[in-house]
Amino acid sequence: MLRGLFALLPLLALTGCGASAAVVGSSTPSGSYDLPLVSSPGPTRGVDRIGWPGAAGEVVRCTGPVIGSTSTAPYAGEDTGATPDAALDAARRWYSWDGAQTGFALARTETDRRLYVLEVAGVAKQALILRHGPALKGDGSRDTVTRWWLESRARCDYAELPDSVAREQGLEIWTDATGRRQPTSAIVSFSFTGDCFAGMTALDLHGPVEGGWDKGPSPTEYVRRPDPELQDEYFERDFLEHVAVPADAIDSGYEREGEHLWLSKDSGYAYVGQRQDADAWPKAVRTIRCA
Repeated sequence: MLRGLFALLPLLALTGCGASAAVVGSSTPSGSYDLPLVSSPGPTRGVDRIGWPGAAGEVVRCTGPVIGSTSTAPYAGEDTGATPDAALDAARRWYSWDGAQTGFALARTETDRRLYVLEVAGVAKQALILRHGPALKGDGSRDTVTRWWLESRARCDYAELPDSVAREQGLEIWTDATGRRQPTSAIVSFSFTGDCFAGMTALDLHGPVEGGWDKGPSPTEYVRRPDPELQDEYFERDFLEHVAVPADAIDSGYEREGEHLWLSKDSGYAYVGQRQDADAWPKAVRTIRCA
């Protein structure tokens, strides 16, 4: 079985493909969206951005990074449409954005652009901007036709989106001791499905450093019930069930559905559960992803 390794968190499930639910629902946005729908590169209100989300990045209000991208003159094919609805459906079919796939509200209409937002408690946490403009014919020339297409998309971290969105993507959000949802850039777990090591769960954690937790790009990965196929190549320890957490284990401060997370002093194990009854997840020598 051929497997590939990737540094970034995969999209484990993309429910937009083939889904019957419409991208845009019947809700009316409660916020005001008078910002320009076209913007030039620059800081998005002082927060970091992953990619260049364009005007959509100015719409969302995130406590963490704004994640998104911008397109220019796509090919006039299955990822464009003659109408805004057709363009949205086509973009979703081609996985042109991640995060929420449905539940958007039409927030702004202009002659050549449409703004759609997903609000959480009245605050925009995800935005899509469609453009009615030139798209390349795709015949090798520079000729264009006028179509609707997804120009700009932006979202907040999955921890700021509705929990159902994270679940649809196969992601498990953790909290701190106060119940505050933690960004996936700090900690996230997800279960492998189908023929991709079914039954195995990975926990990606950015580990403790002086003064707090490191939220850099390369997580430490721990795995629950590693697939036997991976044991020798990716793990130096075995998975253990129903063990007591060592007295010198480091309390991470993270919790999920009543289970707590500790790390062994040498970082070789992540203990998930209760102090006297936890599972010991071994550390993988490198992150595991399916090709």
